[in-house]
Amino acid sequence: MEKEKMEQNNPETEKQKKADGEYLTLYQQAESRGNIIRWYPLQRNWRLLLVSEPSEALEKAVCNMVEEVVVRLPEQIEDMQSDGERYDVILHLGIIDTASNGGWRRRMECYHTLLKEDGILLLAVPNRLGLKYFAGCQDESYDTYFVGPEGYREGMTKRALSRSEYEEAIRGGGFAQISYYYPYPDYLFPNTIYSSRYLPKPDELIDNIRNFDKDRYVLFEETKVYNSLLKEGVFEVFANSFFLECKKKSGGKTAEETVLYSKFSMERAEQFQIRTDIVQKAGGERVVRKYPLTQAAKEHIKRIETNYHRLQKLAEGSEIRFCKAVHTNGAAESPWVQGEVLQERLQVLLERGQKKEAEALILEYLKRMEPLFVPGLCDVDLIFSNILMDGDVWTIIDYEWTFEKDLPAEWVRYRAMLYLSVQLPGYEVTELSHLLELAGIAKADEKGYYGWETEFQRYLRGDKVPISHMVDLLGNEVIPFEGKKTEAEREVERRINLFGWDAKKLLFHLDRMEKEDGRAILCGWACAKTRQGRFIPVHITVFDQDGNPVGRAVERRTRPDVAQALRANTDFPEWGFAISFAMKEEKRFTLRFCAGKCRQDILLKELEGRKE
Repeated sequence: MEKEKMEQNNPETEKQKKADGEYLTLYQQAESRGNIIRWYPLQRNWRLLLVSEPSEALEKAVCNMVEEVVVRLPEQIEDMQSDGERYDVILHLGIIDTASNGGWRRRMECYHTLLKEDGILLLAVPNRLGLKYFAGCQDESYDTYFVGPEGYREGMTKRALSRSEYEEAIRGGGFAQISYYYPYPDYLFPNTIYSSRYLPKPDELIDNIRNFDKDRYVLFEETKVYNSLLKEGVFEVFANSFFLECKKKSGGKTAEETVLYSKFSMERAEQFQIRTDIVQKAGGERVVRKYPLTQAAKEHIKRIETNYHRLQKLAEGSEIRFCKAVHTNGAAESPWVQGEVLQERLQVLLERGQKKEAEALILEYLKRMEPLFVPGLCDVDLIFSNILMDGDVWTIIDYEWTFEKDLPAEWVRYRAMLYLSVQLPGYEVTELSHLLELAGIAKADEKGYYGWETEFQRYLRGDKVPISHMVDLLGNEVIPFEGKKTEAEREVERRINLFGWDAKKLLFHLDRMEKEDGRAILCGWACAKTRQGRFIPVHITVFDQDGNPVGRAVERRTRPDVAQALRANTDFPEWGFAISFAMKEEKRFTLRFCAGKCRQDILLKELEGRKE
């Protein structure tokens, strides 16, 4: 009794109860819960059994797709086999208690019995070898780390499986055919569905801080590790989650089309919320379709075909094409276009060190875009990743953000350069200052155009709060691994120890400070000058008012422009940084630059909008 009384009066216990309740609300009601099934071609007259913990949003999504839905908890399935009811589709979400339910194979046998002869089991489950569990996320069922990769401990009966283990259980349960899909970031709150026939591209998997229910560590940069896994061909083993289509017999229920990829754009104002699918038809032809996710977004989808005709007319006689769009059956449909993405081509040149060729490609882009800048019509999204190259013909594949307005062409060029600098960091050619110089944009105009971009993003987003921000709003910590240092920092540390370098002075500048949706964003550069005349990178940390390190995302960049201005003697101009972290109203934070014994603290007061 005394222990219960102490727990009731413990502020930390009450705080945890509040956090658990808020996460439960998110779990049950977040619209993205339904994304796990919205893309799948269910037929209206199918009878569906939904097996899941309670979620209003998920149940609503299923009921909007199928007329007859039966909902059961995972522990209720064993008792259903004798009632004689059979289903066209079973949708199962989450793990099971292997002690009380006879294990995964036994569960698959139950589902096999409950399905009609041509029935389909859809299994949305976590992967115990998911990369996030290696990167510092706690297990879904247990408040601890690495138990899934380690194979679980004795007594841990709520167990996820690996890809091969799921396949063994499914085939052991009698299913003849399995198709593999990969919800990202995971099956609980997915925004993208990949498949074995359409895997992610390098640098595409960037939305990795999603610990809505528990604290996590950040032991490495997941995006970079994903890139390595994709290159080695083992992404499908380490995907965070699986969506498995399991058929009782080969062929089974077959759709005329197969969805290879689906992306949900829901963190927008209601009138802009859409879904983009890549679909393969029975004859092998691929098409791209954009669907409205709300009634208000239907008009937005209809405008895409209108935009196509207007923009293609502008491009007549040039080496620019716009990918055709036709509004049909409530969607904007375009053909699958072959070619090399302009941004990927530029990245190849940069990786090879072909600076002049990379600059020439950027200048060619600027030249080719010029005919598209006319009064009364403007595609503001002419970024490099939206353009495909096929010989001398360049095709713009996405022109969703086209407006019948007079907008400055220079701002559109600025957007392209800004996104290029963010998406291809670490190269001298893609430093924003250098890109703006190539584009003929004055440094004095940068602040104004950045303000335009900020306002544009607010216009697109409306009052929507990105679900990724819920990590902060729910009070969960993202704990940095302090041992993680950049390659340049490790090399400098080695040389400090080897040659006895001694930092005597810190130099830094904050180019940009702003606050948006509860997150602080800091950009600038910092370095240390040694007594030996060398310039070296510094270690950057953010602390709260209690002196605790704050979880933050840090991107390091080379700043050859600063090195040139300082006439610095350095092999490591990795001085630029872009930092973002949750900045709660009631707290103050300190930005710390450190190199050896040299340290500088900067108190960050409350930020209101953009500051220089």
